[in-house]
Amino acid sequence: MSSSATSSVSAQRLLPLRMRPDLVVLALDVRGRRCWRIKDPVALEYFQLTDEEYFILSHLDGTRSLADLQQQFESRFAPTLLGMPRLQSYLAHLHRTGLILADTPGQSTWLLEMQQSVARRSFWGKFLNPLAIQFRGFDPDPWLKRLYPWCRWCFTAPACLLALGLMLAALMLLISQFDRIQTRVPEFRAFLTPSGLGWLAFTLFITKVLHELGHALAARHYGVECHEMGVLLLVFTPCLYCNVSDAWMLREKRPRLLISAAGIIVEFVLASLGLFFWWLTQPGLWNAIWFDVVLVCSVGTLIFNGNPLLRYDGYYLVSDWFELPNLAERSSRVLEQSVVNWLTAQSYPDELEEQPRTARWLFLYGVLAAAYRAFIVLTILWVCWRWFTEMSLRSLGLLFIVVILIGWIVVPTRQFLVSLRETLMHSPIHRGRMLWSVALLALVAAGALLLPIPQNITTQAFIQRAESQSVHVTVPGRLLTCLPVGTPVQSGDQIAELENLQLARDIDKLERESARLQIRLRNLESRQAVDPLASKSIPAAREELAEAQDALRHRQQDAAQLKLTAPCAGVILPPPNLPRSQDPGAGLPAWSGMPQDSRNAGCWLEPGTLFCAVGAPDESAATLIISQSEIELVQPGQPVRILLDQFPGQILSGRVTEIAAMNLELVPVELLGDRETAVRRQESGQISLAETSYQARVAVDPSACPLSLRARGRAKIRLASATLAEQLARLVRQTLHFRLEIFP
Repeated sequence: MSSSATSSVSAQRLLPLRMRPDLVVLALDVRGRRCWRIKDPVALEYFQLTDEEYFILSHLDGTRSLADLQQQFESRFAPTLLGMPRLQSYLAHLHRTGLILADTPGQSTWLLEMQQSVARRSFWGKFLNPLAIQFRGFDPDPWLKRLYPWCRWCFTAPACLLALGLMLAALMLLISQFDRIQTRVPEFRAFLTPSGLGWLAFTLFITKVLHELGHALAARHYGVECHEMGVLLLVFTPCLYCNVSDAWMLREKRPRLLISAAGIIVEFVLASLGLFFWWLTQPGLWNAIWFDVVLVCSVGTLIFNGNPLLRYDGYYLVSDWFELPNLAERSSRVLEQSVVNWLTAQSYPDELEEQPRTARWLFLYGVLAAAYRAFIVLTILWVCWRWFTEMSLRSLGLLFIVVILIGWIVVPTRQFLVSLRETLMHSPIHRGRMLWSVALLALVAAGALLLPIPQNITTQAFIQRAESQSVHVTVPGRLLTCLPVGTPVQSGDQIAELENLQLARDIDKLERESARLQIRLRNLESRQAVDPLASKSIPAAREELAEAQDALRHRQQDAAQLKLTAPCAGVILPPPNLPRSQDPGAGLPAWSGMPQDSRNAGCWLEPGTLFCAVGAPDESAATLIISQSEIELVQPGQPVRILLDQFPGQILSGRVTEIAAMNLELVPVELLGDRETAVRRQESGQISLAETSYQARVAVDPSACPLSLRARGRAKIRLASATLAEQLARLVRQTLHFRLEIFP
């Protein structure tokens, strides 16, 4: 029997397929066309079918054959023709999605294997995309029933007007005070510290919980069921997620839009409140937390949740607003079909035919979404790489990035190639176009690898002065007056004056005691001729007077040291900044910054406090600590920009003048106590750097800002440009060298 005859016989057999009776079906008109939304009440999955697709699904009742379905379809939707391969492919698709049942032996075994296969792919897919790992949790419906009556007022008109007014007020504050707000924004490095990342993760957790509660309560308000809430590890931060997909079963567009936008509205309200609290509070822990709230709920919302190019709230808003269901899948399918049409030099109709204008918009959306996803992933990887570099964990960071790239590039590419192979089985590839495509991709890849990219190295830096003398506080006291930083002085000039009331009282007491003892001694000396007892008491009185005068002299010397004087000629140089204490149990704060700051007038200075230094302003240099893996890239004459912790808004410029030939053995005293310096204690008790490092000297221009003694910060060395291929090769070489050292 021929193959055509066999196919004809198969087409006449009754199909043992039927539509599941428990599916919930809703008919809607979308963009002037009838469509059908279907809910799977068991898997809590939702589908949207065209009128043609639902016609096939609804006519699967076990009493029709393939030929019957084909004939009835072509009769109902004439002049549209339905080929047998397309019909069979669509039936297989319905079976895989679980919308139909097959009355054949072994069906339960097949379904079990399919479910296990899906579960395995889902499990391993979580770890191939560790930036967003989702775990199913619990049914929140009982909790929402109790919580909703307390939050019903949030959906009233006054509450909406209040939220709108708050957001407008925050926007006006941002516009009117933009310059001042910009100066108060912390630098990027502050977020990469362990404490900064910890509080940022805490803020992200709280705001995302409120975000998901906004979705859940809005769904409850409009009568939508919510039976799934779980944990989402968003960039390794635990958050809640809430499944409100049941909103797709609402007929009206407005409730669906409000449910999708509820989370964004909650975050914008939080961002507005956070902006006011951040603006009104003083620098400190709570001020930093409020800034994290503003950052997460405004910038984060615009980049992630509110952006329609990512499959978050903004995506569903655009999909509902323009009535383009399954926007991502349809755009991906249009892109795939465009690739197939190009490679085969033919035009194949898609299973779900798109209007030409809609197809063009879907193609544009697919390209933009892919490019934006690539930008977001690369940006997140860059931030993670910066953090791993700051923590001296480059090898672990490289492994992390490789895993992310495998999940983001390799797996989708493999799926695309498998789908492409199945599509191209019925038509040969146009060899000329294939060669042009491969050549173009190779040219783009080569151009990207050979593109020169500027290089920078970020290192630790501290200021050293060639000739300067320190001025320390030797006697404690309250600061009365002082000369400002940068004032020229001569040797012996008074720099500052302190006041110690207890010392003044001690001197007054000793002066009165000395005067009393002098009078007593004179009386004894005047009576020694007539009073033998007086003569015997004179030596003891003289000794007692000498002790009192000696104590008075020492206290007067201490009082003289309350006047701080210049040890040499030069200018007054600032000391290192004293950070503000973060310990809530440390009592009342004494002072922070520099003693010369106006806010520190009248502050109490303890003995040993470095008040300032006196030296020549032009004789200064910065010392950089450069790791062994990067020292080969540093050359004399390269420009350097230095940001000191003491002056966060001012940049020092200079050039590399000298590079040490020997590695640095011990930690410089200027970096002792620096939390960003990785150190290790040797057996001898000395402290050395954890990584082999070298020093480089940089000549700086001190006119940009007054350079403080032992001031430290971060320096960025601008290197010669290198191609992306060279930088990747160097990174791999460094990583392999590190592993060989760890695992010899």
